[in-house]
Amino acid sequence: MKALSTAFPLAAILALTIGCGGSDSDRPKFGVVALAEGGISIVDPVTQSVGAPALVGELGTAGGGRFDVAIAPGGDTTLVSNFGDSLVYFINTTDTTNPVVTNSVDIGFFAEDIAITRDGKFALVTDGGFSPTVAVVDMATQTLLNTYTSEAIVVDDTTDPVTTYTPNFNAISISPDGKTVLAADYFYGAVVALTLDATGTLTYGSYVSLLPDATKPGQLFRPVNITIAPNGKTAVAAVTGYTNEEDPENTFEVLGFPTVKITSPGVISLGNYNVTTRSLKASQTAVFSPSGSKVYVYCTPVVPTPAPTTEPGNVIVELDIAAGGVLTDAGKVTELGFIGRSQLFGVDTMALDRSGRYLYVSNMTLSGAKSELEVLDLHRPEFIKTLPFADIDIDEDGTGEATLPTGICFAP
Repeated sequence: MKALSTAFPLAAILALTIGCGGSDSDRPKFGVVALAEGGISIVDPVTQSVGAPALVGELGTAGGGRFDVAIAPGGDTTLVSNFGDSLVYFINTTDTTNPVVTNSVDIGFFAEDIAITRDGKFALVTDGGFSPTVAVVDMATQTLLNTYTSEAIVVDDTTDPVTTYTPNFNAISISPDGKTVLAADYFYGAVVALTLDATGTLTYGSYVSLLPDATKPGQLFRPVNITIAPNGKTAVAAVTGYTNEEDPENTFEVLGFPTVKITSPGVISLGNYNVTTRSLKASQTAVFSPSGSKVYVYCTPVVPTPAPTTEPGNVIVELDIAAGGVLTDAGKVTELGFIGRSQLFGVDTMALDRSGRYLYVSNMTLSGAKSELEVLDLHRPEFIKTLPFADIDIDEDGTGEATLPTGICFAP
């Protein structure tokens, strides 16, 4: 289980959006990062800098936690989730020097992960815990359109009674054509596919269990996040280590990077696993290069016992992905200054700028979080820059609080 500040409910402990990159030269060049304690900051990828915290105190209660960010096509509208308040905030970012809150939508459950369809019509929101519900938000009216609640899925029809399971939705991603929605179910170790129609209605399609070995059903990876490739045919799940539920005393952890193939709207199958031999424990976010030929995965390492005086930092692992969706290790790992040892369900805590060269990385959790972003040059690849945040004042007595960035997205 994740370790997270006790100011947040347990459901947030383990917490996707449309691709935050883009190539249209007439679209805005900026990013938005959520600040957990309150507000947002604008990221300028041209100068590689961050603006002062904005909208502090305007995005719900201080203890609610601002987690995920999604930016609508064109960049005029940005969404930010407030987990504890069950709210999704609409922010007008037409003028990035003066972002303005225009509305908030109560989705009826803890709001964590947000995804926006490429046509900008709908936003989908999931919880970070035991919730079988997806909220569908109408972007034009800035209202809750409907909610989809999962039903029992038949796992084995040879038993009496038949074996079923009801998914929880912990992270969400939408295919480029807007027809397929993939949701991560951490607790069952599965990815669930839904279809989305033109009216914003979700319908169950299929699911896959993330079993590295079909002959050992108790051993599985648990997805924290999932990202669909630019071609809409493959997805990569960010997972926690390989666990053995049948023999918890002998559970061991080996990190793998599973792929899921989308064969038609709502129909998926399990692809290959790239199981790493590196000493890694879990992953938080996967980002595809604009061409879709590379995948960068944000991972936390296994800490040796006894723990060393200087703990190893989190790392970015580079993978190659073939046209058929087969992952291979590119042999490149970049260590970061972050030392988070848990994750946030579905929150995209790193994003590529529109050049596809620079990767901006945030905190994968609030436990041991830092008041900064880190920037990697993927052409090298290596860490090149830290973007620090000053403390923010959120209390009436003027007490400064550390500014902890979480979700980040660049305007598509």
